[in-house]
Amino acid sequence: DHKVRIDYFPVRGDRKEAWDTIDFEGWLGERMTMKINWLGIDSILAAPLIIDLSRFMEHALRESKVGIMEHLSLFFKSPIGTDEYALDKQYQMLLGYVKSFE
Repeated sequence: DHKVRIDYFPVRGDRKEAWDTIDFEGWLGERMTMKINWLGIDSILAAPLIIDLSRFMEHALRESKVGIMEHLSLFFKSPIGTDEYALDKQYQMLLGYVKSFE
């Protein structure tokens, strides 16, 4: 189990800050914790995703595919057409789609 919480701070503007805590079992079975404080700029982080999404949409257009595309759910916070929110499963759906190109 894990918890995810996202808060909006207007003063940060386009900048995002994440505080991640990872609990794990270390050497000799000792419980350990790793804490990461990460800072990023939202629009810069989104740019490669938009480029990839555009490329997938262009491919769909060439293949005359229209409508809801569940395999692209990875790119959306609230995907339409699927109830799958697990990132790894969304990624597998996308990989399955990419492998169908061959």
